[in-house]
Amino acid sequence: MRRSDNAKIGLYGLLIAVCVVAIVWITHKPGPEADYATEPGRVLQAFSQISLAVAQEEGVASLNLAANKVDDTNYPDGTKASLWASDPDLLGIRAHCFYVDEVKNGAYSGYSQSLCAIPDSKVVLDRQGSVVVGFIGLAPVQTVSITVNDIIYRVPVTDGYFLVPGAIPTDVNTKFAITFLTKPGGPFATVTDLVAPGSASPV
Repeated sequence: MRRSDNAKIGLYGLLIAVCVVAIVWITHKPGPEADYATEPGRVLQAFSQISLAVAQEEGVASLNLAANKVDDTNYPDGTKASLWASDPDLLGIRAHCFYVDEVKNGAYSGYSQSLCAIPDSKVVLDRQGSVVVGFIGLAPVQTVSITVNDIIYRVPVTDGYFLVPGAIPTDVNTKFAITFLTKPGGPFATVTDLVAPGSASPV
């Protein structure tokens, strides 16, 4: 069974209208539990719990949301984070969910959506501590560029999600410019002066 330090419930609806998201934070230290000993085990457990919550919300008997790895990054304090998103095949279900796995000095923690985002046309940034996750919904984009203080980073997009690199300052006043790229060097649409958490429509 998962041991939870606390549960954090927030409104992703601040970012996507009428979409309520439950954020669950879990923290573990090294121990004998096989399920949590490896990153794949923790991801499997997280998406099992997400699937159960979404199935209950949608009124279906069962649901099995597969997890795809989006990206990983390292932070100045030594933390490593990886972002995982649900496979979007079940678009009839609110299947755009994510889980972030973090490891620091042998201890691990993570957070996930137990009720998932309804895709729309906005770019959304979600924050938990230093971790900033981006979501672009159903836009057919495989790469975005992130500009902060005139420094540009290019990151992959998987299932609508991307992970802001740990090298980027992530205080609450940081302003991001996010540009969709249809191919290297080819901008598609951009949002500017976006803070995390926050959302904006690309132009």
